[in-house]
Amino acid sequence: MRFRSTIVALALAMAWGCGGEEEATLAGGGETSGAAGATGAAGATEPAAPAAPPVVPQVCMGHWHTCVMRSTGEVFCTGLNLDGELGDGTAQTRWSWVPVAGLSGATQIACGAGHTCAITARGVSCWGQNGAGELGAGHQNVTHVPVEVQGLNDATQLALGNSFSCARRASGAVSCWGDGANGRLGNGATNASSSPVAVTGLTDAAEVSAGRAHACARKNDGTVTCWGAGSSGQLGQGGDRPRDSNVPVVAQGVAGATQVAAGGNHSCAITGASVTCWGQNRYGQSGAGEGDVVVPAPVAGLTGATQLALGESRTCALVGGGAVHCWGYNNYTAQLLGVGSQEEKVTTPTAVTGVTGALRFTTASSGTSGAACALNAQRQLWCWGTAASGRFGNGEPNSLHTAQAVVPDVDALSAPASVAATFPAAEEGIPARTAFEVGSHTACGVRDGRVYCFGVGRGGDLGHGSTRANPSDAALAAAGIEDAVDVSTGLARTCALRRNGTVACWGQLTSRVESSLPLPIAGIEDARAISVGGSADTMTLAVVHEDGGVSTVGAVLGRMAQAELTPTRIAGLADIEEVVVGIGAACARARSGTVHCWGSGSYGQLGNGETNRSEAPVEVSGLRDAVAIGGGRFHFCALRRNRSLSCWGYGNDGQLANGQTGREARSPTPVAIRNLRGVASVGRTFDSVCVALQNGSGQCWGANEFGQTGHDDANTRAVTAPTEYLRARNEAVAAMGNIVEMGCGWNFCCALHADGGVSCAGSTPIGGSSGFLGLANQRSATPIPAPGITFPVALR
Repeated sequence: MRFRSTIVALALAMAWGCGGEEEATLAGGGETSGAAGATGAAGATEPAAPAAPPVVPQVCMGHWHTCVMRSTGEVFCTGLNLDGELGDGTAQTRWSWVPVAGLSGATQIACGAGHTCAITARGVSCWGQNGAGELGAGHQNVTHVPVEVQGLNDATQLALGNSFSCARRASGAVSCWGDGANGRLGNGATNASSSPVAVTGLTDAAEVSAGRAHACARKNDGTVTCWGAGSSGQLGQGGDRPRDSNVPVVAQGVAGATQVAAGGNHSCAITGASVTCWGQNRYGQSGAGEGDVVVPAPVAGLTGATQLALGESRTCALVGGGAVHCWGYNNYTAQLLGVGSQEEKVTTPTAVTGVTGALRFTTASSGTSGAACALNAQRQLWCWGTAASGRFGNGEPNSLHTAQAVVPDVDALSAPASVAATFPAAEEGIPARTAFEVGSHTACGVRDGRVYCFGVGRGGDLGHGSTRANPSDAALAAAGIEDAVDVSTGLARTCALRRNGTVACWGQLTSRVESSLPLPIAGIEDARAISVGGSADTMTLAVVHEDGGVSTVGAVLGRMAQAELTPTRIAGLADIEEVVVGIGAACARARSGTVHCWGSGSYGQLGNGETNRSEAPVEVSGLRDAVAIGGGRFHFCALRRNRSLSCWGYGNDGQLANGQTGREARSPTPVAIRNLRGVASVGRTFDSVCVALQNGSGQCWGANEFGQTGHDDANTRAVTAPTEYLRARNEAVAAMGNIVEMGCGWNFCCALHADGGVSCAGSTPIGGSSGFLGLANQRSATPIPAPGITFPVALR
């Protein structure tokens, strides 16, 4: 594919987000020289200020989202939206373009890893991730629409990096805000700031560029200063041991620079007829032999560059005739750099195949998730590369190995405003019940009609509108739902049963539908019980209807197929009271005490003595007295009328408590759990199994690499017999009273106690720096309390 000389903007984006200086060049802001807005003394002889340049369409790309700006100032975005990256008022990933809510009159846009900013007549507005205050609104709250940056009404150019933002001001000063780690705000500190702070001593910047964790400024005199992360030499200060700097330092030997660009961990400048680079050089992106380049050095074989754009591990330059030359990481394909090489490294500047006549371009990258977009003079948007999360807005999940037009005319782009889902509370319906369940990386419960989940949250499965971790004491409920009566949480998603028999879900629902805010599941109006499971990418939701039938929503169990969020009745199931969904199979318990399973049987999880797949439910062998079922992942369990427990399926980590581990421990028929009587309840499990006993204690077994079985032993990887969950070891846990329900996730197990409190054992820091339980970096082989959270226990 050959691009003609009509190309005016080329955007190569490879994951963590565009450095804002590159987007600025599309608007003309990034290649200005001298201080913008300079004026002389008042007087009639002073020449009139030149007219503002016309606004032209622009494009910028973040980690997994893309935004375009029409020449009339409207902004449209597409792609990942779990943290509000699209600014459309929702948290649902989009595969087609949506307008940014309430934004008009933009003159420039810039993308960071997970956020975007625009200059308007009112100042600067930003939207998207805000965990470090990178939106500049004076807080770190989750937001899904643009918010104004505080005290910034004179920005002439924007530069966005990873969780921080910078702006060149009309005076030549530079202000930054957001994450201050490594000193990337340049204000002499390393603290985050949710409002702009001045970069120390910088008053004459002609241009600013933001990389992953550092920034550089080109000054009016042609020198360059940089600040932030510096361990790879990306600040250019030289020395045997380059280091971070929280104030600008001079890039040694750089003079006469006409442009500067910051990348992942390297920097470059155009100096005269050559390009000079410094910093990380693992893939040859700094263009100077082997090893990091700590003192700026010229790039061999490249002259006549007029513009630069840097990614995390690659560098590109615009040269005479509008050709683009790139070097650095190539991911063994011609897709990322477009230079026709199949090598991992392209160590010398090499022309990008088929691109001529380019006038401006941008690039950003991280790892292998490459993508590219280009705007031409006809305002067409062409894209190629990795299309995941809808970042091209063409509705297609397949990567584009050659450039294709995805928008015929950006100025003609139009789409209706997004509408956020609402859930008016039902006054009557299903009565309240004890509602507590543990998922792979979450624990959830219902209190006063609201669903509270704590855990990792990376896939949006906590329901509070972002991918942030949520410790138990954060008290953040799933947004908008006030009439929940039950909750089910699995691998990467959570669902709530509402009082009126409808269902709402959030997280990764299908390969194309994901949202960190609840979405209604259409076609379900009479549910009385639910269970959600499925693979990491695709949900399977099972619903028990008022008539005792069962429907599933999402993926066909055990098959990698495009999932649809349309209910499908499961033939042959009647008089069902509860259902449990694993990763590839599900089981339903009938009122009569029989259990019926369907889906994948590869581990024996259908319980019928076979390991074949079955589309239709098959009866579990020898089980006629089940009063409850549990389990999950690749095994299931049934609580029997005599209060014993039988399990079947996967047993590699001791889940069947038959004294064995490995493949020989699997069983395609129910196995009685020995030495276990008086079981009160069995819940959702992963590779560990826990049950509550009628005497108020808990028993656990199975996977135990993190001490999650709670019996003060983190050295035994697989526990093959029931052991006591030592609730009495901790006074606060003991004070919570008897155990009512239990469940296990990936590497932890939790218990709901009689007073509504929750305790957990295993790996607790998986919720981020604040800890899964709100306790920083703690792993416990005995139960500890989950602070700040309680769920009511209904009388049985």
